Order: sequence, then C-alpha cells, then structure tokens
Amino acid sequence: MNNLSELIVSFMIATTMGFSGYAVALIGDYIKKMIAIPLLCMFIFDIVTLYGFYIIETSKIQMMFGVMLGTILKIILFVLYQKYLSDE
Repeated sequence: MNNLSELIVSFMIATTMGFSGYAVALIGDYIKKMIAIPLLCMFIFDIVTLYGFYIIETSKIQMMFGVMLGTILKIILFVLYQKYLSDE
C-alpha cells in the first residue's frame, strides 16, 4: 500500500463491515429468540460488500487489511453496544 487512496479502500471495507455489525445488533434487539436471522443478514451483507470490492479489482492485501480491521471494529462495536445500548 503505497499511497493514501489504497489505504482508504481498506477503511471503507472495515466501515461497511462495522455497519453490518451494528445492524445485526439492532436487529438482534428486536428478534431475541432467533439469533440465526440477524447473523444470516450480517453474513449476506458482508459477502455482498466483499464481492463488490472484488469486482472493482481491489488487491488481496487491501481486502485482507479491510477484513481484519472490520472484524476488530465489529468486536469493539458489539462490546460497546452490549454495555451501553442494549435493551436488557
């Protein structure tokens, strides 16, 4: 990753993955008995996001960095959501 535009793509992937994690947390509050539905929505949204970046020929290193950063962002988001925003 030589320039700033290559780094921004990784952060865009991480941000969209973070949004899918936040959406799962919100959907999970409404659907408390069926945890499979929000997880399925998250997997589908993540797959569509990654496939979209694959179509525009994002390099493997950018994809790897974006997925790793997105996973870390989801973990932080889930912890903060459970601590401050959950309905329980």
